[in-house]
Amino acid sequence: MASGLNNWSHEDVIEFLEYHGFRFGRELGGSHSTYISQDGKFVVEVNLTKSSYPHLTLLTMIGNSGLGKEHWRKWTTLNKSLKKKLACCV
Repeated sequence: MASGLNNWSHEDVIEFLEYHGFRFGRELGGSHSTYISQDGKFVVEVNLTKSSYPHLTLLTMIGNSGLGKEHWRKWTTLNKSLKKKLACCV
């Protein structure tokens, strides 16, 4: 389970991105795929992994998403029912 900017799995990242309007883009080969923002300005490459992402990898995804670190951190503090009720987590 993600906590702050630690222990983010690919499921956590994909859930976050899809909630924030990103959609699946395409597979890049191997276990990599892209997620594209609604306006098409941001593209995040997600690697399917069984473990959590290293910190620098997650920071790269955060930067590519156009959403700040605090936005990602806030997401981890919300429970599932609250995430569903909110239009946005910040």
